[in-house]
Amino acid sequence: AAGASAIVWDVIFASPEGSDGAAGNAALAGALQELRDAGIPNILGVDGTSLVDRSGRLSRLDNPAGAIPTFDELAGAGGLVKVDTDTDGVVRSTSIVVETDDGRFLPSLSLAAVLAHRGAQIQPVIGPEGVQAGGRLVPTGPEGKMRLNWASGLDGAPGRRAVVSASDVYDRAVDPSRFA
Repeated sequence: AAGASAIVWDVIFASPEGSDGAAGNAALAGALQELRDAGIPNILGVDGTSLVDRSGRLSRLDNPAGAIPTFDELAGAGGLVKVDTDTDGVVRSTSIVVETDDGRFLPSLSLAAVLAHRGAQIQPVIGPEGVQAGGRLVPTGPEGKMRLNWASGLDGAPGRRAVVSASDVYDRAVDPSRFA
């Protein structure tokens, strides 16, 4: 983890696996503790039984389930790993924050990762124009969803990367015309 500003786990550590579950859990807990002691936040994935679209309001995550308590206590935060699909199965937008069924706001795993990397508070603030996170406003509708832009500038044309780093967008290092 030398030089890492955050470690993000896109995995749900809900239960021990295999015959060495206890030993494996102890080893991972030790590694998470070392990272925490070094000041490197661990961001763990959170899932739930369903993501309920509430038309014009934040989606609700029912029965949020994260890591087993041993890991959860060592985590800097959690982030939603579910992806929104339209009725035809295509992902056109993504919830960057949802409300859990107990009333907490939970950022997406990607938003939590960017905030941890920037050393910002992981808890986003919801407003009428979007989600305030780490001193930046991410434009969304009242439902907290960010529309994904599948513009032709992202197609990996010669001399251009097909992937644009969220960190580069956050730092304003990407020419906005790239998304036009």
